[in-house]
Amino acid sequence: RNCICEFILNHAQSQNLGKPKNTEDVRKQVKSRWVDLKVCPKELEPCGDIHKIFQFLKDSGIKVAICTSDDREPTEDTIEIFKIGKYLDAVSCGSDIVSNKPSPEPIWDICNKLDI
Repeated sequence: RNCICEFILNHAQSQNLGKPKNTEDVRKQVKSRWVDLKVCPKELEPCGDIHKIFQFLKDSGIKVAICTSDDREPTEDTIEIFKIGKYLDAVSCGSDIVSNKPSPEPIWDICNKLDI
């Protein structure tokens, strides 16, 4: 949500529309229209034997991370539903402090966390 507010505020300036007179109004407008994603376990289905795949990667000494533009809360819900948290070395989400994809910053953040 904050990223969208910042985008709107910055986009208005970059298009020579001037800075919106009331930045708080922009935030209120975004908040009033925002719909949080709720993860429904019944609607999720793993693609393949994800535990076997992740265990193979871990056993092979390969670090595992998730980089998504989804917000952290539904991402963590999904990780919990699939019980894959123990395999993950890092997670970067769209609602984190770093820039969103397609910016390379989320990948750089993961690489820094994993010292690679």
